[in-house]
Amino acid sequence: MWESPVRFRGCAATVMLRFDSNFQPVRTPFFSIILYGLPFPATHRNGANVTVELTAGLIDKSIVESVSCPGLFCPTIAADGILTRIRTPGGIVSCIQLAALARVMERSGCSQLLITNRANIQLRSVQNLTEFDLNDLQEVGLAARNPDVDHLRNVMTSPMAGLELGAFDVVPALREIERFICETPKLAALSAKFSIGIDGGELVSVRDRANDIWLVAENRGYRLVLGEESPLDIVSDDPVELVRAVADRYLQYADQVVNKSVKHRRSRKPRLRDVIEHIGKERFLDGLVDCRISEDTASHVPTLGELDKTELLHSQEDLDRIGLEIVCPLGKLTIEQINGLIAVLEWFDLGEIRLTPWQTLLIPNVLRSSLKSIKIALSEIPLNPNANHPARGVVACSGKSGCASAATHAQEHAQRLITQLTKYPDRSFPSIHISGCEKLCAQPRGGDTGGSMGRDIVLIGREVDGAERYSIEQYGLQYGLLCPDDAIAQIITSLNAKND
Repeated sequence: MWESPVRFRGCAATVMLRFDSNFQPVRTPFFSIILYGLPFPATHRNGANVTVELTAGLIDKSIVESVSCPGLFCPTIAADGILTRIRTPGGIVSCIQLAALARVMERSGCSQLLITNRANIQLRSVQNLTEFDLNDLQEVGLAARNPDVDHLRNVMTSPMAGLELGAFDVVPALREIERFICETPKLAALSAKFSIGIDGGELVSVRDRANDIWLVAENRGYRLVLGEESPLDIVSDDPVELVRAVADRYLQYADQVVNKSVKHRRSRKPRLRDVIEHIGKERFLDGLVDCRISEDTASHVPTLGELDKTELLHSQEDLDRIGLEIVCPLGKLTIEQINGLIAVLEWFDLGEIRLTPWQTLLIPNVLRSSLKSIKIALSEIPLNPNANHPARGVVACSGKSGCASAATHAQEHAQRLITQLTKYPDRSFPSIHISGCEKLCAQPRGGDTGGSMGRDIVLIGREVDGAERYSIEQYGLQYGLLCPDDAIAQIITSLNAKND
């Protein structure tokens, strides 16, 4: 048995950690422990689950929330090691930030990152991040100075925010809201899943993504939208004012809400929608902000811009430049690819990338005159901007290798499917969602760049008599339980029939 102090959000405790002789995971019977600065043995590269015996200190019940929504300062134990998420507001990552991320990955033994379906960064199977690593990320703006609010920098915009001709530039609003979150300690009491979306009317839209609140840019300011409801008659030219008002109203009433037992939910703090349901929408909105109008003000709809359907090229306001989207199979980038990407960005004098909710990345401000050269350079990494790349429409959860809830090895099966699809070049492929269980975590919402692609094919993992099986929903048709190889064969057969 090995003893180590563990820091929880808001408290400190000493726990006893027990591993078996082969460093195999020992299941925690009552909760997963949130680890901070835990020095796993260097020989155990993938971390481990642990059995916990509390020997000193009190555990804040809020740690349970960190399990369902991990962050940089509140990582969690997954089936394949430590899972850490780095919030990247708007998916915007500078070249300097990429370099810092690569350094941290090298030091922590992390070979690849995952672009999440909220355009954030997830690290898996890493050794512990040291205080030096965390400071490195804070110095370049990949982490908040206040660890208690870092995970709330969960702000989503279009990857083309501030770039599209005819759309509003919402990047200044994004930065103002991020600064407000980082400088407001009381927001730590918000639900860890509190999320904000900002819509500038871009052609490349992310409005199909779920957020607690949306701020929709208009000629008169930003209109407030709660979740998936219709736009409200509340408009302000100060986006921070709207976020502050909603957060304050949540904090005013959250303690009165008894969190319902919802399937798959592990958070003990109520969501914003729970608070609204508890006190009523009219009461929640009453006097929310001073700036209120009753007449309809239509949201801005861009009239210009284009999406090249054969290559992932996006027009910008500067007509000499474009946004070049790169396919990252299953959202993954290896550390070698990251370092190669940094070199390409520096060579072509490009300052940033944009992560997308479709688990791709976009390089903005590429000179059209340099397009051929940069595509050749990217192919050497290799990174692929081909819109017909078979991996573009395939998403998969972490599966049995990384999640205790999964019944199947979804990641491995998705990679096997992509390998089969590459045998059919120059063909457009549907959206295929492979999930290890019914939660469908990999891509809760459909949609593709430009909003044209939904979940055409969904595989849901089941365990049947100890064996891995998939049920398939394909173009409205349902197929019975199939083994992974048969499920993949069924997809290939149906795609061949559809293209004949």
